[in-house]
Amino acid sequence: YQGENYGYVNPSAEKITGYSAKELLRMKYWDIFVPGDRDMIRERGKARLQGGAAPPTRYEARYRTKDGREGVLEINASVTSYNGTRAGLVTALDITDRKRAEEALKLTGYSLDNAGDIVIWFRPDGRIYYANNAACQQFGYTRDEMLALTIFDINPGYTPESWNARWQELKQKGPTLYEFENR
Repeated sequence: YQGENYGYVNPSAEKITGYSAKELLRMKYWDIFVPGDRDMIRERGKARLQGGAAPPTRYEARYRTKDGREGVLEINASVTSYNGTRAGLVTALDITDRKRAEEALKLTGYSLDNAGDIVIWFRPDGRIYYANNAACQQFGYTRDEMLALTIFDINPGYTPESWNARWQELKQKGPTLYEFENR
């Protein structure tokens, strides 16, 4: 961008935004961003061109496509010279799917942590890899204490040999639900 307008847009910008290159080149560089991020984009872009205090070079901002869908861009911005004039050089990566996956993962983690049933994940050697809140409450340990334990600490029915056999069975058949006696 130079001044307030794009100086060049590539085909990926068209694909991401749904606007044609011709339309984008007529827009202010902040126009595609949602109102809550638009001022930030404008101010950082202006500061970048003016010199002075350097704004962040890498950040995320929400944008809106021509058909109204919202997404998130990871922006990398710097300064260059274009046709002999100071210009902003910006690359943007659409990270919308990654952000959605991160949110889904957070929700899944929250759901798992707060499930009413006990959930414990073990490593091949029998060490506990994950224990949810119900497991910690049932066994009377904090999360950190649970993660320092093994299957052998919480289930007297397992030996290293029987656990190894059980692990091999789990690898073949996949995850299962089972009950065991705890100490």
